Amino acid sequence: MPTYRTPDVYIEEISVFPPSVAEVESAIPAFIGYTEKADMVVAGDLQLKPTLIRSMMQFEQYFGKPQVLDIPVTVVANNGITVNPPALKYNLAYCMQMFFANGGGKCYIVSVGNYGDEVDEADLAKGLREISHEDEP
Repeated sequence: MPTYRTPDVYIEEISVFPPSVAEVESAIPAFIGYTEKADMVVAGDLQLKPTLIRSMMQFEQYFGKPQVLDIPVTVVANNGITVNPPALKYNLAYCMQMFFANGGGKCYIVSVGNYGDEVDEADLAKGLREISHEDEP
């Protein structure tokens, strides 16, 4: 109990109930797509396995970096420069960069294949089925 040194009226509120509102994370996203790799301990051990990550550094450690793109540039005298945008086939790593750059926190990643694999809706559906077994997302 505090010591009061001057005469006055003091009010002490004593909480008898626990806090009525507890913060609970309610929106933990899941990302499904193709990655450079899917390795935690051995090669491919994270393939089709929902994995919780908290940073871009963790994403790169387990799933690799974005696909390297060749961007063709044409320089024409007196007409300027023409840049032809590349066909982006595997964009999960770029989505992760944007997610974390915009304040994203923890999320789940499901790698359904590696760069070079043909993009297939059936693979993405498998990833969706795997993430459905997790409670958080």
